Amino acid sequence: VYEYKLLIVRQGGYIPLVRGLANMECEPLQLNAVGALANIAIHSENKVMMVNDGILTLLYRVAEETDNSLIHHQIARCLFSLAANKDNRVVMV
Repeated sequence: VYEYKLLIVRQGGYIPLVRGLANMECEPLQLNAVGALANIAIHSENKVMMVNDGILTLLYRVAEETDNSLIHHQIARCLFSLAANKDNRVVMV
């Protein structure tokens, strides 16, 4: 299961998830997209790629613009996974 998280990114599944998260018109889509992003952020190789790709800006923006606590929960889970990488923590602070 762990390797599927990397395979999803390598096969192009990351971009549609980012687009789903960015869609401020559909909260169910955002919730599922950020939940999936949090899941793939568990893989060590995905952590740095996601931060280098600019996911933090989008996560922070969505967190500020929504009042949906379920989305906030998934954003926090994603940030927690990304922060497991020490280089990411420098960028996140």
